[in-house]
Amino acid sequence: MAYKDLLLTLASYPETTPPAAIDLATDFAAAVGAKISAIACEIR
Repeated sequence: MAYKDLLLTLASYPETTPPAAIDLATDFAAAVGAKISAIACEIR
């Protein structure tokens, strides 16, 4: 099964998403030949 599109959720509360996790996600997307998108939602 091939992945064409991946979605990465970015957290801002209570802890932000570590830069290393973003790097890992982009490396994974490149390894499987997928495009990656990110979403961040505001929490009030």
